[in-house]
Amino acid sequence: GSRLVLVHDPDGRVIEPVAPKPGRFFGRPISCGGHIQILLVDFPESQIRIVQYEEAADLAVPVVSLPLTAVTDCYNLMLHASPLTLSRQESGGTIQILWPERAEFDIGETEHFFARRGDKLYFCRWHEDPEYREEVVVRAFPSGEETEVIPGAWMKMPDGRVWILQ
Repeated sequence: GSRLVLVHDPDGRVIEPVAPKPGRFFGRPISCGGHIQILLVDFPESQIRIVQYEEAADLAVPVVSLPLTAVTDCYNLMLHASPLTLSRQESGGTIQILWPERAEFDIGETEHFFARRGDKLYFCRWHEDPEYREEVVVRAFPSGEETEVIPGAWMKMPDGRVWILQ
């Protein structure tokens, strides 16, 4: 298994919101809705869980639990914010949106999912032909149909605003 420890800044307080157990692995925590969201896979219990850390109560509360059979494997299982979304991307160009709604479709080999806004999914696609460049690919949810390609890189600022850098 693995252990998840959060260190509060600036006071250095150490928080372990979910106890480690054999066969329990954590994904990269994210911030969404003003809370820390944690992805954990519990292999002995055959569960994929998302929990939310409530700082005021010093408590991790369940958000959702999915059966491990919802995925073929846990490679590239990731949480995304606003809205909270669980996805899995295969290294051959398939994306699975697993929660809160399900969708699956093919994408380019150099694309990766990073955001959802309503019925639009945003991906980054990179090229080396021969110069390196990036594009923001907008796809319709749930079909995955490509609706727009914007030259440049999506950059989310600390205040939540998004800029496309060209």
